[in-house]
Amino acid sequence: KYTGSVHIYRFGKRDYNLAKTLVTFLKKYFNDRQLSMDVESPKSFGNVVFHPKNVNKGKAIKAMKNYYKDYNFVMIGDDIADLKTLKEIDYFFAVGNAQKKVKEKANYVAKSYYSQGVSEILKHLNKIYDQSQKTIQK
Repeated sequence: KYTGSVHIYRFGKRDYNLAKTLVTFLKKYFNDRQLSMDVESPKSFGNVVFHPKNVNKGKAIKAMKNYYKDYNFVMIGDDIADLKTLKEIDYFFAVGNAQKKVKEKANYVAKSYYSQGVSEILKHLNKIYDQSQKTIQK
């Protein structure tokens, strides 16, 4: 039920080595306390992510689909772990900094990175939505 993401910077740059050290520490911490948690450091961000075992974005989306049956599900991703959601979503978009395999699976890839890429994708979606509304109204 709880997740966390720690972004590690040192002197204005991502510190991948420190992220690995934190992953090692957290794995031991959770294990010593018999907490059923997974810990990883996705390559694209170098952040540290932790969440309960057997929980992932795909399972969360599948659960949401039970409540929102008439909706399309869209995801914006950047990491290999995001590909686990593909069977649960209708459209997949990738930001410019996404890993190569992620970009290959995307319906649309932003040229911009990180949050600017998300903004680009949202503008793209708005454009598509606006065009579909004009078509429907004709």
